[in-house]
Amino acid sequence: MNKIIVIIFLFTGLAKAQTYELLNERLNNDDTIYIKYKFDALDNDIITKYLTKNFVKNSWEPLPISNVPDINLFLNNFNLENAKKKAILNNESDSLIDFSQLKNNVVKINETDKHLKSGNNYLVLTKPIFNCDKTWAISYIYGVYHFDVGSSGDLVIFRKIKGKWTRFHHLTMWIS
Repeated sequence: MNKIIVIIFLFTGLAKAQTYELLNERLNNDDTIYIKYKFDALDNDIITKYLTKNFVKNSWEPLPISNVPDINLFLNNFNLENAKKKAILNNESDSLIDFSQLKNNVVKINETDKHLKSGNNYLVLTKPIFNCDKTWAISYIYGVYHFDVGSSGDLVIFRKIKGKWTRFHHLTMWIS
């Protein structure tokens, strides 16, 4: 029984470390970045409709553009069925973001309405979902703006190359 608890603790700790490593590498710029104080849950609609091969294939290249990454590279390394299970587990776990593990330019927003009224925008994101070997991850990210302007929600795909997280591709899930 004790071995199981230790393994679960180690796995949880590794996933948490990967989460903050990814966030710190991808939120790396000199500007102040405002983020909602907690990870949003991926609602069941997103889990069942968007974490599917069909959605990924249909959304990978909605318009012909150059330099579109290879979809098979992602699909061969990231199991979407496992991602659905991990998304449900993420929804059941602690959702507060540990801002002490993020760079100083990332600022926590507790009162979102008050923040918007002060003329500032902020990001909302879900906990990243990693593949088994922690070399690929996805996260649902969208911006909330203080003025009435369009926005979009993206399923962002990250890939770890030579020890660094890069944005591999993104799939737009909605536009307003």
